[in-house]
Amino acid sequence: MNYVEVELTTTDSVVRDIVTAELAELGFESFTESDEGLKAYVQEEEFDAQRLETMLHALFPHNKPAYKVTVIEQQNWNEEWEKNYEPVMIDDFCCLRASFHAKPDNVELDILIDPKMSFGTGHHPTTVSVIRLMRDLDFTGKTVFDYGCGTGVLSIVADKLGAKSITAIDIDEWSIENSEENFRKNGMEKFDLSPKPLASFAGTEYDIILANINKNIIIQNLGNLAKISKPGTPILFSGFFTHDLADIAEAAAPHGFTYIKHISNNEWAAALFTR
Repeated sequence: MNYVEVELTTTDSVVRDIVTAELAELGFESFTESDEGLKAYVQEEEFDAQRLETMLHALFPHNKPAYKVTVIEQQNWNEEWEKNYEPVMIDDFCCLRASFHAKPDNVELDILIDPKMSFGTGHHPTTVSVIRLMRDLDFTGKTVFDYGCGTGVLSIVADKLGAKSITAIDIDEWSIENSEENFRKNGMEKFDLSPKPLASFAGTEYDIILANINKNIIIQNLGNLAKISKPGTPILFSGFFTHDLADIAEAAAPHGFTYIKHISNNEWAAALFTR
């Protein structure tokens, strides 16, 4: 399976964040950022050059950032992301690194993430913020549901924080394959990894729910998320801008979810709710 890489040139972090959110809506699955720009990846058969051009023109009618499009063959992916992937340090709490990076000293959680084409290297502000919120939750002996697991990074953090079992789902075949590889690399044993739809899990209640996806998918699936939670279940929502938090809270309330707090990072939000 080939992928298309779109490389956008901009030193403006806000522009990078806005474009990332819009590209996610167009089906782009993986992103890497640098001070000079953004690289985004989508399956070749899902790429629509006209939709991309229309989206960028709508966002930037007078000063559209320069970009280029490249087809990346499947076997070249590891070489491609190794050029851009640097370890992510989240305070002294967590290090997200690839297997070719040296193991850090004096960090509580050392996590290996080889992302292939899946979203969630840890570089995106939402991933960092969710992990910071996870630090304040008690995962010991808890059952955890990871909705839209990507690389599996949040599931791995939950496991290392003492979760009893992990159920992780994603509709993308790369994510399922990638998550399993990363689970094994990090010594995970008790997990259920599945491409099944969220609705198929109705009736099974989980102690903690993680949902780092995007605003529209979260709102559309609040009912299904309510069916897998119970009174007191913490749920971490992310994948949306801070100014969208009010819409999330308003839509979540009828399903019994109550807003507790949130973290903002470069205009992106990660929020803790309970049911």
